[in-house]
Amino acid sequence: MDPAIYQPWVFGVGVGTAVTAVVAGLFLRARPSADNRAFSIRVGSLWPGAVMIGVCAVAGWVGLMRSAPRWPPTASDDRLGWVFAGLTVLCVFAGLLQRSFGVRAALAAVAAFFAAAFTVYSPSVGLGSVTGRTSTVGLSALGMLAAAGALGTLEWRGRRVGAAFIVAGLALAAGAALMLSGTSKLGFVSWSIVPAAAVAAVVCSLRAGAALGSAAHVCASCALGAALVAGFVYSDLKWLSAAIFALCPLCALVADAVLTPVLKPRTAAVACVLAAAIPAAVAVVVSANFRNYF
Repeated sequence: MDPAIYQPWVFGVGVGTAVTAVVAGLFLRARPSADNRAFSIRVGSLWPGAVMIGVCAVAGWVGLMRSAPRWPPTASDDRLGWVFAGLTVLCVFAGLLQRSFGVRAALAAVAAFFAAAFTVYSPSVGLGSVTGRTSTVGLSALGMLAAAGALGTLEWRGRRVGAAFIVAGLALAAGAALMLSGTSKLGFVSWSIVPAAAVAAVVCSLRAGAALGSAAHVCASCALGAALVAGFVYSDLKWLSAAIFALCPLCALVADAVLTPVLKPRTAAVACVLAAAIPAAVAVVVSANFRNYF
């Protein structure tokens, strides 16, 4: 692989990781409030997590493309860049709304629809490019919401570190699936959020009550979802692979609900992560275009 492709991406991800590390450092040093919360450490209102995921996604995209997203976004790459920027703004704002669950849920739906619709939108065709793919946009947005909701529910059930690990693992697997299907750019884009999720997992393991937050899960699910949508609309990624990725967090949630009462805590935590990892591995295999390698 040409180093000129991935070296700028490494620099961009490095910048995003540095910002993430600063946010995480503030997170760890903050003094808890009277009810033992800091930076609104509570599932559903954790805006720093959305900053961490969103900044890494945008920085990785900018490093890979070596420029800011252009307007008008005639190329699909530019539309994906605007999707990441818009998701970051929407999800950080949603994370700031500590009590308005209905408003945050509505913003999550807007973010999912925006990610799916703007990814397939073509300025040369106009709105027909979206209305002509109504089922694709609707099912993609639904899959993003399902994944984000399952991850948020896992955190609510106490799987804070596990949820962060699953986000990192899904980003790795989605990137691998896109690479194996012949879409290296989108693979690198998906890997951009891995450092943020990894840092979040460390924070959650070090600070009691810390959580990545549902706003961050919406940002991660929609960012990965948009990359997968671009993969099967504009390249050779199989739609089945993207569908399996959307179901991975739901598999983890079901495993947590079923196995937690009957297994030891650590064993149940590992089983929960494996329940997402196994179908993700299947999705990677399904997506592989072996004709490119033999």
